[in-house]
Amino acid sequence: MKTFNYLSALIASLIIFFSASEAYSQSKREIREKKKAEEIQKLIDQKRFSFIVQSVQPMRGGTVFNQSTGFELTVKKDTLNSYLPYFGRAFTAPMNSTDSPLTFTTTEFSYTVEKKKKGGKDIIIIPKNRQQYSRRMLLNLSEQGYGTLQVTADNRDPITYTGYIAALKD
Repeated sequence: MKTFNYLSALIASLIIFFSASEAYSQSKREIREKKKAEEIQKLIDQKRFSFIVQSVQPMRGGTVFNQSTGFELTVKKDTLNSYLPYFGRAFTAPMNSTDSPLTFTTTEFSYTVEKKKKGGKDIIIIPKNRQQYSRRMLLNLSEQGYGTLQVTADNRDPITYTGYIAALKD
């Protein structure tokens, strides 16, 4: 006579339940990540986003964390607006030492997107009329929109910003 083992049945039921719920939560997460990646791709293709700075890594010294959310690089189809802090060494003296060399607006810039492995993107921005302050801006983004912005210039130390891109509010 066989007896039904309730404990074995309970354990088997729990294993099936947790396996199904884990698979469901993974598929939900994958769907959410895919949707976010599509939104990020749309912003990049339309050239209409802001890179919000969370921290700054100057070449000399440690990381500086941004307590306010005011620093950003805004890209629109025909306008580049840079409001970024600069910590580093300049090799030539600026005309006005109170202005940040990375605070400017220009309509003359090139914008190139290169695809990377695993869905990431490299966006190369070259301001044409601000080369003495910013020769090249390399925005290295993950598929989910997080990344780093590396700014190089001929007469200054390079600087790196970490953050994320977001849709413009207007």
